[in-house]
Amino acid sequence: MTKETKYGVISDVHRDSRIVAPAIEVLKKEGAEKLILNGDIGNSPELVANVLNIVGQSGLESYVQPGSHEKLDDFEPVMKYFKEKYSNLVNAIEQRKVETDGHDIVFLPGTDWYCGGQYLLDNGELESGFYERKNEGGKREVVRISNMNDLKQLVTRPDKTILVCHIPRKFDNLETCVDMAEFGEVEKTFFADIVHYRDGEQQIRVYYENGLSGLILKPKEVESGVRNQIFEAGSVLPLQTAKSFSQAGAPVKIKRENRGNPYLKKLYEEIGVNKAVSGHFHESSHRANDKAGNHVNQGEFVDELFWNSGYLDIGHTGILTVKDGKVSYQNINLQEERK
Repeated sequence: MTKETKYGVISDVHRDSRIVAPAIEVLKKEGAEKLILNGDIGNSPELVANVLNIVGQSGLESYVQPGSHEKLDDFEPVMKYFKEKYSNLVNAIEQRKVETDGHDIVFLPGTDWYCGGQYLLDNGELESGFYERKNEGGKREVVRISNMNDLKQLVTRPDKTILVCHIPRKFDNLETCVDMAEFGEVEKTFFADIVHYRDGEQQIRVYYENGLSGLILKPKEVESGVRNQIFEAGSVLPLQTAKSFSQAGAPVKIKRENRGNPYLKKLYEEIGVNKAVSGHFHESSHRANDKAGNHVNQGEFVDELFWNSGYLDIGHTGILTVKDGKVSYQNINLQEERK
């Protein structure tokens, strides 16, 4: 029998890095020996730096990979700086696999959904590396691609492998699975223009192809990327923005679907990956299921586990425990810990 290993898992820090320190404090209290930062740790160099400084000071061996929001200039130089400053930080882009006597951790950095970040997953013939491409705005930019098929070489002990990727594979059960997402889909192309007033109020005027619609939206919360933007029919919006538009009558439909990656599903099944940690879908925070989509209970050591470790912006984090090739999980809600 091998010793238990406990990994504290942190992902989806979008707003305030001050939540990271209390999260690590609780994870240590619960026995975490190592940390995994599974993407979306910052969409600015300042936020990435703050998070990595806190994690570096924790002293725990910590594996860090980007998700959907990190840009190259935000992540690469900052990661390099803090990796040299703190010996406990490991760049999971450079070290894609960690082997122990009892299990392997394999990392797949990046995302399949463009959310301003520049770390992308590809399932084609491109080798992992840097490439130039056009972004959604039509401008050329450099991105770093991870080819999903790298897993065919990285996964050598599938029954003892835990795959860590910001995005999950595709499942089919909306009620239990880690890839359930709520979002908005634009049904008719429109142009939105935000108007800011001196008293701090903001309004959105929506125009259609035939001119001003007369529709004025006043959402409670508007994401920064909405200014002066064309919303094409069929495009996808974050849930909060979509709800604001939909409630005011804009042509946006709220949808609820399993949005995991179908190629990852095929690949995981082909190479035998039955244990994986993900984040990304905030609506599925703290969910856990097996390969068939059935719920998996906390604290049970199992051979199949697909776990969304939690959306830290709302205080969700957790611990993955590995023992003799089996895994269990513990969800931690910082709000409950403070009571």
